[in-house]
Amino acid sequence: MNGDRERQRRMTQWDIKPPGYENVTAEQAKLSGMFPLPGAPRQQPMDPSRLQAFMNQPAGSASASALKPSNSRQAKRLFVYNFPTSATDDTIQDFFNLQLNHLNVISSSDPCISVQISKDRTFALCEFKTPEDTTMALALDGQSMEPEDASNGASNGAPTGLQISRPKDYIVPAQSEDPEYQEGVVSDKVKDGPHKISISQIPIYLTEEQVTELLTSFGELKAFVLAKDTGTEQSKGIAFCEYVDTKIHEDVHEECSKYGHVVDLKIPRPQPPKENKGVGKIFVKYDTPESAQKALRALAGRKFADRTVVVTFFGEVSVFPDDVA
Repeated sequence: MNGDRERQRRMTQWDIKPPGYENVTAEQAKLSGMFPLPGAPRQQPMDPSRLQAFMNQPAGSASASALKPSNSRQAKRLFVYNFPTSATDDTIQDFFNLQLNHLNVISSSDPCISVQISKDRTFALCEFKTPEDTTMALALDGQSMEPEDASNGASNGAPTGLQISRPKDYIVPAQSEDPEYQEGVVSDKVKDGPHKISISQIPIYLTEEQVTELLTSFGELKAFVLAKDTGTEQSKGIAFCEYVDTKIHEDVHEECSKYGHVVDLKIPRPQPPKENKGVGKIFVKYDTPESAQKALRALAGRKFADRTVVVTFFGEVSVFPDDVA
């Protein structure tokens, strides 16, 4: 008969909140620092009043900010390759701070806070104060620490200059919830996000107006900033922008696909200092001549981005090499 008797459950305190914490979420409790990992000593007594600030805020608002991908350490880190053999942790850190200090896109001084070169000296891990500082440092890709040093790639035909990249587990920030875009007003704040575009190696003699004019040939700008020295107003040859229409490429591909299978589509971009003759044109490759003829008849004379579309045939060999990519 003992087997028929219901087994009494032992109280383990699992899923039972301590007194005073009934309205505190697990994320908020974690952020308080009053709940250490199992086995770790408690540094301070539990005090529900310390979490009153969390409880007075809208649900999840405190934890949401702390848990945003843009606030993670990975958003503030970069891997740097191809540095000179003579480089040290300090010289790499000094290089970034020298390049970034006094720029109009940097909020504080000495944004690079740490550098650690790997034991095999194949890369250096750099950390910056903010995600925005990190994005600016990423735009220095290709610049040389010591242009005359043959050890930074020039001696064996390898690419010269630093090679800078994000960590593989870096998460691009989601679309920011900024106020509605005001038509005709170009913001000078380009938020980090999936639609932020970085343009490097811009000739430093080009003015802000000239760079803006060049970029608006592809569409209306939502935000734009040219990196400049705050003291001399000298351009650093780097700009950031975001377009109002973030789907220009997708729109063109979708429309052209109505007339046949699109094998390839290229929209040439400026590549200073050399001139890209394809800028201002869109090259579409169909799988058959018949599809191309159908597209020519349908698209010629139509409007795209307030411009009249002019269509003509091009030879495949002259259009689709990498020089118009």
